[in-house]
Amino acid sequence: MKKLTVLAVLICISIALPGRTNSQNKPNTCSSCDVAQQALNELQQIKVGMTRKQLEQTNFVLAGGMLFRNHTNYMYRNCEYLNVDVDFNLDSSVEREFSPNDTITKISKLYVTYPPRD
Repeated sequence: MKKLTVLAVLICISIALPGRTNSQNKPNTCSSCDVAQQALNELQQIKVGMTRKQLEQTNFVLAGGMLFRNHTNYMYRNCEYLNVDVDFNLDSSVEREFSPNDTITKISKLYVTYPPRD
């Protein structure tokens, strides 16, 4: 009798629980997700040791705001909310300006933030 009662309770619970359809298992995708995925893919191509010139040939551009030669913020060209911080080893032949020969020493993860307003 106990087995029958337990079985009946399990059947009632399984009927009462809402079923999950395939559409509930798949994440929603939108054009914003596509842009984020493109930015992540491009960010993976940027490596420590590359030059500032090589970085600026990608779809990451100077973000504006306060910029420092050794620590610079770049935003993704196709979405100004997607940013990355990059640290550089400075080209000693240039004193104050950004040098295309500055080399990347550190790259942050891609993050979302409001764009700087100059």
